[in-house]
Formats: sequence, C-alpha cells, structure tokens
Amino acid sequence: MAALPDFPPAKYLWNASHPDVPLYCFLRMRREPVFRIRAIRASGKACELMIEHGSSIKTLTERCHVLLERDERWILRARLSG
Repeated sequence: MAALPDFPPAKYLWNASHPDVPLYCFLRMRREPVFRIRAIRASGKACELMIEHGSSIKTLTERCHVLLERDERWILRARLSG
C-alpha cells in the first residue's frame, strides 16, 4: 500500500515492507492520523480491504477500498478499487 501513488496514508507506511515490523505498528485506532482496517474480504488470490484514515473524528474520517492481488509470480500487489 505504501507504493500506491494516490493513497494519502502512504507517507506513514514507508517502511511497511520490512517483514520484521508487525502490522499493528502501522495501525492507529484513536490518535491522529488514524489508520484502521475496518473490513477484510478474501477470496482466492485476492483480498479487499476497507480502510479508514485521517481524522480521529468519525465524521471526518476518509474511507477507501484497497485490492490486494497476487500476480503471476505470486507477489502481492495493491491498487485502489472503487
């Protein structure tokens, strides 16, 4: 997700590719800037995430959908969907 050009929280995920850093280190549930994974739907070689980010005030939080898909070499790639 850090490589997505139009994904506002990408600047906070710059080191997310390090396998020794657990995912929970990137989640901020209450303090700004928040980054929450609200839903995960997996099927086959794809996974869709609904993410909330931005303000800690619920009505100002932005939502987006990110699709994670495996390519022909089985490498996980991310793209914004819908």
